[in-house]
Amino acid sequence: MKDHSQNLSRGQRIVVWLFGGACFAFGLLLFVDIITDDLYGYWRTRAEVTAVAHLRSVESRTLSGGTTSTIVRYDYQVGGESFTGSRIAIFKKTRDFYERLSSSFRSGAPIRVFIDPQHPYFAVIDRDFAWWPFIVAVPFSLIFTTTGFLILRHLMRTQETFNHAL
Repeated sequence: MKDHSQNLSRGQRIVVWLFGGACFAFGLLLFVDIITDDLYGYWRTRAEVTAVAHLRSVESRTLSGGTTSTIVRYDYQVGGESFTGSRIAIFKKTRDFYERLSSSFRSGAPIRVFIDPQHPYFAVIDRDFAWWPFIVAVPFSLIFTTTGFLILRHLMRTQETFNHAL
């Protein structure tokens, strides 16, 4: 099979470089986002230490694209120190919590939040584990990262071959 990448004009090579770089960066950022936000948050609350929190506000917002999101603010104390939190869930969509949190807010009922005992400023209302990020997002991130890497590697190799031929 003949390699046509050496026949590309400079502008076309730049476009392919940008496409490969964008694929690589998107896949990598998606994977890092899953690790830092979801898994790390789950890990931080693994001891299942809880604190009693009082809701200050609960609202439902419609975001661009028509999706809704629940926005909360809650106060809690750990070791005599006061904290304010806003995280609802690690893995789940926040819109699923509006009714329950809104009901607790209207009645003034306290809620339970999971905290990181080492850093109690990190709190979350729901830490239930979900497989969907791993079943969907991890393969997507790996496909994009691998595709971008292979495109960039191929372009570098053909450029080296072209440079050696000169």
